[in-house]
Amino acid sequence: MCNKCDPIVDKIRKIREAHAAKFNYDPRAIYNDFKEQERHDERIYVSDTLQDREFRSNIRIQTTNRQSGENKK
Repeated sequence: MCNKCDPIVDKIRKIREAHAAKFNYDPRAIYNDFKEQERHDERIYVSDTLQDREFRSNIRIQTTNRQSGENKK
């Protein structure tokens, strides 16, 4: 990472990178994993604000469009 960065920040970035790689960098899979962890740990890892719901809705719409071939050029 960065030699001048805080070692704690570097460690967190490495953990985050490993977690994302575990799910092939798929935002939906990463989100679902955090939500599953919340159910087991009773902690909030991912907020569930209106903005988050709109984001998930947009992902769902984009995925549906890709599957139906609407985004093909």
